[in-house]
Amino acid sequence: MMKNIINTPLFVHGVLSLALGLLGGFVLLLQLFFNIPLDLLSQFFELQILGSSSAWRPLYAGLFFSGILVIVFGISLAALGLTPRQEGLISLGLVLALWGGVLFYMASIFFDGYQIKLDFISVGDGAVGDVLIFIPGLFGMITLVSSVAAMLYFHLIDID
Repeated sequence: MMKNIINTPLFVHGVLSLALGLLGGFVLLLQLFFNIPLDLLSQFFELQILGSSSAWRPLYAGLFFSGILVIVFGISLAALGLTPRQEGLISLGLVLALWGGVLFYMASIFFDGYQIKLDFISVGDGAVGDVLIFIPGLFGMITLVSSVAAMLYFHLIDID
């Protein structure tokens, strides 16, 4: 029997990510379709909006789809009927993966985005900040893969 998914932490974190993604989409919409520069908004509101449309686009899409991913995994997790300890472990990993991705996309606005320079690969000019933004993204990726693997493992050992 499936429990109510709306009361689970995964649903709440997924909706928060969706809301942040939609907020980023609103800023992107103002800039792309109405050709309103982000500096103009600081005249009406006492805040400074950083970044360009090339930085806000991945933030919007990444946060929006990450929220959907966590909600779908929450529904799947509720349907599997795992023990509360197994479900809590997987939920924690999914939430950490979600917020690692959120930090990655938010940090990419402050830096000139995704430019890394290694000895054998050159993608842009690269800076320390550009490398540092990958740390939460890498953490999120590892915890997401680990959580999905744990979900599959716990489900497969329960089938026998």
